[in-house]
Amino acid sequence: MSNPPIHIEERGSYLRIPSADQLPDELQAILDGNPEERAMRASSLSPGHFLAFVGLAGRLMDPDDGSLTLEERELIAVVVSAENRCPTCLVNHTRALADLSGDVLRAQRIAVNYRSVGLSSREMALADFAARLTAEPHTSGAAGVEDLREVGLDDIAISHVVELVALFNYTNRISSGLGLHPSSPV
Repeated sequence: MSNPPIHIEERGSYLRIPSADQLPDELQAILDGNPEERAMRASSLSPGHFLAFVGLAGRLMDPDDGSLTLEERELIAVVVSAENRCPTCLVNHTRALADLSGDVLRAQRIAVNYRSVGLSSREMALADFAARLTAEPHTSGAAGVEDLREVGLDDIAISHVVELVALFNYTNRISSGLGLHPSSPV
C-alpha cells in the first residue's frame, strides 16, 4: 500500500524543506527556537543567500539602529503583507505587532484595513507610504516623502522606511513563491 500524496499545505512549501542535519550549524542555530522556524527553514535551500537575508533583516529590525520604533517597523510589515495578501507574513507580523503594542484587536484591525483604525498621523504616513510603495511604486514620489518629513522623519529615517518596505516585499515574494502557509507544519 502506498502512502497518500502529500498536499502542499501539509508540506509547508512547494519545494523540499531541508532537515536540521542538511543545514550548516550557523543556520541551524538561527532556526532553533525561532517562532518563524517553519517559514525560515522552507526558504533556506540556499544557505548563503538565507544568511545574507537574515543579516540584513536583523540590521533593519535592530531597535538600536535608527529612529523608528519596533512597533512602527512591524506596522510597515503588516501593511506591506496585507497589500500583498501574503498570509504567512501577515499572520507572523500581525502577531508581532500585537505583542509589541499589547493590543491584539488593534493589530488585527490594522491587518484588515489600517485606514479604519484611527492611527496617529505618523503611523498613517508610514502606512500610506508603505502601501503606495508596495502596490504602486511608480506613484510613490516626492509627495510621499514630504508626508513622512511632515511627521518628523529625517532623510535617514525615510531611507530606513524605504528599505523596510523593500525588505518586507521581498519576504512576501519569497513566501508566496515558495507556497508558505501560516498553518503549514514542517
